[in-house]
Amino acid sequence: MVRENTLSLPEILPILPNPDGVVYPYTIIPRTITSPEAVELVDDAVRGDKMIGLVCVRNAGDRKIEPADLYKTGTVTGIDRLYRFPGDIIRLHLRGLVRFRILEFVDSNAPYLLARVEKLEKIYPENEIEIDAWQNTVVLQLRQIFDLTRSIPDDAQFMDLSDDH
Repeated sequence: MVRENTLSLPEILPILPNPDGVVYPYTIIPRTITSPEAVELVDDAVRGDKMIGLVCVRNAGDRKIEPADLYKTGTVTGIDRLYRFPGDIIRLHLRGLVRFRILEFVDSNAPYLLARVEKLEKIYPENEIEIDAWQNTVVLQLRQIFDLTRSIPDDAQFMDLSDDH
């Protein structure tokens, strides 16, 4: 079963390499932007549809990132908050929206990467037995996390992990 996501993506998306790891839909990602190329990417996104594609970097280093250094799957993010500081420093709060696949990189005059992308749909189980199995696995893993993590106070364990879930 495919749960329909009504978000429509632009055909061409600006790509911001993410050396910090994988970003998932429905998460908030703080980013500090300092490079002139990334500042221009953010400025163009703000003037456009406020969407930026975050893609993990295979081998992050000090050199300029090329398309071959990036994975082909990433997360479309929307700009939630933007703070400008002196010296062309931008602090962003990005919201993960949906996963995407890079079909090809596009040549442009922009100093940042642009790619033709397609939205990836999430496939969910169709029957209740499989959904119950997923839910039971999540509850079991959360119980293990709560048991192993002493720094989580009992009242902060906001999820009701009783058997009547």
